[in-house]
Amino acid sequence: MNNTSNFPWLRMRRMRRDDFSRRLMRDWVFNPLADEYAMSSDFDDRWRTGGRLDEVIEEAHLDTTSLLEGIERFVKGRPDRLQRLRDGLGSVED
Repeated sequence: MNNTSNFPWLRMRRMRRDDFSRRLMRDWVFNPLADEYAMSSDFDDRWRTGGRLDEVIEEAHLDTTSLLEGIERFVKGRPDRLQRLRDGLGSVED
């Protein structure tokens, strides 16, 4: 069972990839940084223009190249993300 309620800090370290709009996924986004790394078809808040399936997937940045780039960006950005989370938590304590 993958239950992060026992480990709330895990929620802060997530990213997401989905086929839904960002608005529909708000209940599962636990911090603003997660939205920065989200990979969803409405990444630019625009409707897709249509076309063949492969064209729509590419335009939505959900093709394999875009997904790999997003995952690599998430991995490389870890130190900065963790520092930003620490800074945010520190400001709560002040």
